Amino acid sequence: MTGLSGGAEGYSHFSLCGAILAGGRSSRMGAPKAFMQFPSGESLLDRSLYLLWEMRLPRVVVGQPRSVRFPRGIPLILDPLPDRGPMGGLLGLLESGLASHYLVLACDQPLLNASLLATLMEKLDNRPTAFAGEPEIYPLPGLYPASLLPLVKSQLSDDRASLKFLLQSANARLLQLPVSERRNLRGANTPQEFAELAAEFMNRPSDFKKVL
Repeated sequence: MTGLSGGAEGYSHFSLCGAILAGGRSSRMGAPKAFMQFPSGESLLDRSLYLLWEMRLPRVVVGQPRSVRFPRGIPLILDPLPDRGPMGGLLGLLESGLASHYLVLACDQPLLNASLLATLMEKLDNRPTAFAGEPEIYPLPGLYPASLLPLVKSQLSDDRASLKFLLQSANARLLQLPVSERRNLRGANTPQEFAELAAEFMNRPSDFKKVL
């Protein structure tokens, strides 16, 4: 296994592992978005970790060590190409050797729910699975098999660092998402977008709590 930082002791090979991409530059947010906090005190990263805990999946975070400490006991997989967006993080994840398949979440999608994510995991084979809504493809969240590693490396070397292009090249299984569910895939890139998502999330019935 490569690229693992603290908290990986005792981890072995899994058939399925939950992973949170938290290595972006967050330049438009002005601060690491993974640690943006709801009024209740929990962060976006806490929300994603709780969701994977709720699904009873082993959990890892992909990113770079920063002044803000990542949760203890959660393995951190180093993003080998922090300037290449989600594709760089996916490269580090697939190179880790932790699992055969990875349920990959962005750290800034607080409206996701377990039932929605469960539909991505119905088939574990060599095809990635993601949501779509004509004509859009939504790469995250998505199910990504470790067997994609050679293709990820090839596309990065050719400067084609796009998850959408990766999904198209890999003949991904695209699940059509009803319009009513697409709102749950929204992310936050700016403080205003986070404030809007936080307000909607806090107004929803939820048993959200901090479980690390």
